[in-house]
Amino acid sequence: KKSGATVAAPSPATAATTTDNGTKKATRRVALTPDTKDYKYLVPGAVPQNESGQVVFTFDLDIPGLTASQIYDRTTVALDTIAARPNNISGGIVLVNKKEHSIAAQYIEWLTFTKNFINLDRTKFKYMMLANCTDGHLHLTIERISYNYEEGRATAMRTTAEEWIADDKSINKKGNKLLPGSAKFRRATIDRKDELFNLVTRFVKE
Repeated sequence: KKSGATVAAPSPATAATTTDNGTKKATRRVALTPDTKDYKYLVPGAVPQNESGQVVFTFDLDIPGLTASQIYDRTTVALDTIAARPNNISGGIVLVNKKEHSIAAQYIEWLTFTKNFINLDRTKFKYMMLANCTDGHLHLTIERISYNYEEGRATAMRTTAEEWIADDKSINKKGNKLLPGSAKFRRATIDRKDELFNLVTRFVKE
């Protein structure tokens, strides 16, 4: 929605790269705007990495009026629901600590890129969801993400989010285009992350 406010044009960012002789040179990054193709998947932080370099999607939800126990119970139902969806291959809740109101779930599911009458392009998608519940608040993460693509074929590939969809692996040096090959994985992972966080939100708030 347009608010009517004037938004300043973003300034191009500058990133340092290393040349063959070991010297540093500046690479001018192209400014991104909401009209940029794949803007959602290119913006800084779209695929966040922690200090150890691990890809970790984080979500925090305030639910005033609910106790940690109530949020824990509702989150449990949400995580069980994910396991019951048709795209789920295996997995579900693997560890709980009811006293500390924490839950760990692991899933393997189908992440579909293209589906039509002549083509089904998809990958096995493995990840963990960790939930920590406190009075009035839910903290969620999606992490330990990996892919098993075209299993059993000559083109088979096993890889992780860190190796395949992190910024330095999936975005060009100018920062304005996704790289072929990993692009569909990055898009689908970000979209799936949004779906999962939205699903849990619906269950916890209802």
